[in-house]
Amino acid sequence: MSTPLVSVIIPTRDRYASLIKCLRSLTRQEFQNFEVIIVDGGTSNLTGKITKKFANILSIKVIKQQKSGLAYARNLGWRNAEGKILTFIDDDVIVTPQWLREVVNTFKLYELVGGVTGPAIIPKSVAKMRDLIKFQHIFIYESKKKLFWDLISSIYVKVILGGHPNKIGHIFGSGAFVPSTMNPSYIKLNKPIEVEILEACNMSFRSTLIKRLGGFNEHYIIDWSEPDLCFRMRVLGYKLLFNPKAIVYHIVSPSGGAIRTNFYLRMKDFIHFYVKNYKYIEPNSKDKLLRFITHLSFITGYYVYKLLKS
Repeated sequence: MSTPLVSVIIPTRDRYASLIKCLRSLTRQEFQNFEVIIVDGGTSNLTGKITKKFANILSIKVIKQQKSGLAYARNLGWRNAEGKILTFIDDDVIVTPQWLREVVNTFKLYELVGGVTGPAIIPKSVAKMRDLIKFQHIFIYESKKKLFWDLISSIYVKVILGGHPNKIGHIFGSGAFVPSTMNPSYIKLNKPIEVEILEACNMSFRSTLIKRLGGFNEHYIIDWSEPDLCFRMRVLGYKLLFNPKAIVYHIVSPSGGAIRTNFYLRMKDFIHFYVKNYKYIEPNSKDKLLRFITHLSFITGYYVYKLLKS
C-alpha cells in the first residue's frame, strides 16, 4: 500500500453548524489524498450550499439519503466511495491534523488489519450528559460512599464489567463495553493495541473487506451495526487496532440527543446483537447469561429512572 485514496464518509441530517466545523477540521489534515462523501438525510438543500464553500479545498461528493437508518446511510456512503480505505465519522466530530495520517500508517504497518480506530474524546461538559457515559460514570467512579451504593457499584464493576472498568474496545460477557472517552489515559499508549470493536464515530476499514462482508447490517435500526461488522471481520481472521494517536473530538450535537431516546429500539438492537454473536463474546461460562441479565436490569432501571425523573 503506497499512498492509498481514503474516503471519509459522513452521514448528516440537519446539523449544519456541526457539519461546517467537521469539514473545516478536515481541511487541516496532514494526509492529503482523501475524498469526502457526505450522505445527506436532511430536509433542506443547505448541505449542498455548505459543501460549495469547501469545494476549492476538499474533494466532496454529496449523496442524498432517501431511506432512514444509520446503517443504510453508511452503506450508501461506501457504495459511492472510491477509496481503498473507508473511514466513518459523525458530523459533530472534529478531527485532529494527524488523524488520517495515523489511520493510514496503521494499515500500512500491520498485516491482516481489517479496521482501525482511535480515541473519540468527548468534552467533560458534555460527557456526563451522554447517557451511556453518565450511566457508567455513576457506577464506576461516583458511588456515594454509602453501603447500598457501594454494593451496586461493586456489582456493576465485578459482574457486568468483569472487574475491568477501564478496558476499552472489548465486549464483556454481559454485553457491556467501555467507550474510550471513559479513560483518556489510552492516549498515552506508545503503540496501537488490538481491540474487538471500534469507536462508532472514528472507525476505518479496508474497502475490499467491507465489500466482501456486504457492509453494515441494516437489520439494526439504531445501534450495534458497528460492533456487528467488527465481529464479522474478526471471525474471518482480521485484526482491529486502536491507535492512540488517531484522535478525534466528539462535540456531541444537541440535536444528536445527549440523553438518548428510543429505549425500546436500542434494547431490541442490543439483544439481537448479543444473541447473534453470543459464541464470540468472551469464553462461555456458567455465569455468562446471568451477567447479561444483570446488565439488562441495570440498563432498564436507569432508563426507568430517567423516565420518571423527566
